[in-house]
This record gives sequence, structure tokens and C-alpha cells, in this order.
Amino acid sequence: MESLTRWLTDDAGSGPRVAVLIAGAGIGKTTVATQLFRHLVGDGKLGRFPILVQSDHWAKLSDRASLSLWDIWRESLDVLYASTINREDFDTCVENGLFVPIFDGFDELCTRLGAHFSATETLDQLMDLVTDTDGRILLTTRDGFWADNVAADRRRDIADFELLPFNRQQRAKYLENRFRLPPEIPKREVAAKILQRLGGAAYGGDQPAPRERLTSVPLIVWLAAECADAAGAESSLSKYGGLLDAADPLEGLLMMLFERERERRRLAIDPGAQLALLTELAFDFGRTFSGQDLRLYASTHCGLDDVGPQQEALRSHVVLHHRNEDFIFRFDFLADYLAARGLTDHLLRRPTVDRRAIQLLEDQARGGSGLFERAVERLFVLRPAKWKEELS
Repeated sequence: MESLTRWLTDDAGSGPRVAVLIAGAGIGKTTVATQLFRHLVGDGKLGRFPILVQSDHWAKLSDRASLSLWDIWRESLDVLYASTINREDFDTCVENGLFVPIFDGFDELCTRLGAHFSATETLDQLMDLVTDTDGRILLTTRDGFWADNVAADRRRDIADFELLPFNRQQRAKYLENRFRLPPEIPKREVAAKILQRLGGAAYGGDQPAPRERLTSVPLIVWLAAECADAAGAESSLSKYGGLLDAADPLEGLLMMLFERERERRRLAIDPGAQLALLTELAFDFGRTFSGQDLRLYASTHCGLDDVGPQQEALRSHVVLHHRNEDFIFRFDFLADYLAARGLTDHLLRRPTVDRRAIQLLEDQARGGSGLFERAVERLFVLRPAKWKEELS
């Protein structure tokens, strides 16, 4: 946070004007971008207005015949500041460092809206906007996308910051901070047990380096802590622990988490039904969907009444947050995982493939998206001996 704030607010006239925060999926790019935005908004002495661009701002633009960067900026300005500024004034404010864009999910823009935005051309537009000015722009992206889609000579002109996974000490410190009081220590121990059991089968016989393991991903550590933060956590661990040792351990984590949600929210639907419901929503709508979509799917797939306490309980589910009448998955990684579950499940239902799966494949045809990476990973899990045949 200190390094990024210092770079964004540096008035020096030399050096790169565009920077990138690089990390793997689930490491916390969006969390850092959001906290950075809040920090800059809260510090009025800096005299700058941060513009946080996130995928849920522009997700509903995908059906337009043509899109420009200004369309993306304008959506975020409307969400954050209800602004009516025109494009010329916006560009002037960016060039003079008054507006500081934080572009979260640059890789997602270039994959989900790839017909309108290529990595190279979009970067050129951003760099043209701030070259030889006082402006600065920060992007976030997955490491694999950045290496595969941005040429080395172009990367040399951009400042880079790397966000690393947890090491063992950081993971332990997180759990210590999360469960700090003496009565909470048993929960900390349960969370540690969950992490200890996670992911062994996913690597086969070869254990990767500590920072490359699933248990070093901050999102996974958060999920383990959430699972442990329940009166019946030990019982849930006994019930679903076998899934933690399987090739798709995230399924076990989610089943434990959804068991907690059933108890905490007094939900009438069991963890398996919650997982199926959220998978269908992610598969059909992606990361953002409406309250009406949620009510309809809960009624159709789970038999819940259109209105009432069960619907209200579902609206406050731990993996969702809502803005006005729209609902958003709290984590991009989780939304991609759930959509990928839906995609692979539909593709493997032969001989008929659902038209929605075909449409989603067409949307992902340019490759490079987190959803597609998760889908291929799950295909390996479901068909370890025939994955090449299935992928074809």
C-alpha cells in the first residue's frame, strides 16, 4: 500500500507513467485496488480523485456493438461519483494528475471484451493519455496474462509491482489476527487443520514450493477461516474433510462454508443445493446478476418462495454482496471457479451440449481468461486419463 500510494502520488516528471500490479488468481489484486482507492479517497490532503475501474462496472456493456475506453471510464465515474464530466475534461484531469485511474482487472477487460480491447492497443491508448504529463495510471492483472499478451519491450516501459502469495509465517499471522481472543483459539486450530488437509491430491506426488501451494493463496486462507468460524466447524470438517483431500479441494471448502451459512442464515437449502444454485447463476450471468435473477433461480432450482425470509437469507449469503438491485460475487476467482464448474458439467453431458455452454465457449474463444483456466483445471480433475480427448 505504501509503495503504490507513493508511486501514484509522486510528482516527479521522469519515469514510467503507467504501472501494473501483477499476481496470480486469488492472491488479492482486487482487495489491494479497493483498499488503495479508499485510502486515496480518505486522504483529502493528497488533492487527487481516484477512479477505481472494476469489472462489475462495465460487465453489462458486453452486448454493445462498439465500445471505447471512454465508455469504460464513464461507467465507473457514474458508479463512484455520479459524474456528468465530458471526455475532454476527463482526459485533462487525468493528464494533470487530478484524476488517478486504478484499472482493476485489465486482463479481464481484454478477455471478456476482447472483441473491443486488445492488450497491446489498450495499453497504447493508456500510455498515450499520460506520456509526458503529470498523470499516472495503475493496472492490475494476472501474471500469466501479462507475460503471454504483453511484449517484453512494452513491459520495459511500465513500472511493475508484484503481489506475492502468503508465506507460512504470514498465513499463521493472518489466523492469529483473525482469531485473536483466547475463546477463539479453538477456531484458529480448526482453520489450521483445514489448511493442513487441503490440496494434497491436487498435486499428485510432487509438492510445489510453499508459495505456489493452494494454502498460500489468501482467498483460500480466508475461506478456511470462514469455515472455522462456526459452532459446528469440527463436525463440518469431519463431514466434508474427504473432499479437502480430493483433486478439487475448493469444492470441500465451499461445502463446509455453505454448511455454516445454512446454520447461520437458517437456510432451508443444504450445501449441495447452494453450490448448484450459485454455479448456475455464475454459469448463466457471470459475476453480476440481478435480484430478480436470484429470486427466480432460487425458486426454480431450490423451491424457495419468491418472497419471504428464505429469499432474504439468501441475499445476505457470505459469497455475495449487492449494490442497489444487482448482486456480485465477492471474489472474481470464486465466480470463475463456479462458472467453470457449470461449463465443464454442461460440456460433459453427452450427446447433447447445452447451447449456453456453446455460447460461453464462444465468449471465451480468445483465451486468457480466469474462467477458462479454471475450466481446463477442472477438466483435468474430472477426466485425468482422457482430458485430451475431452478438451478436443
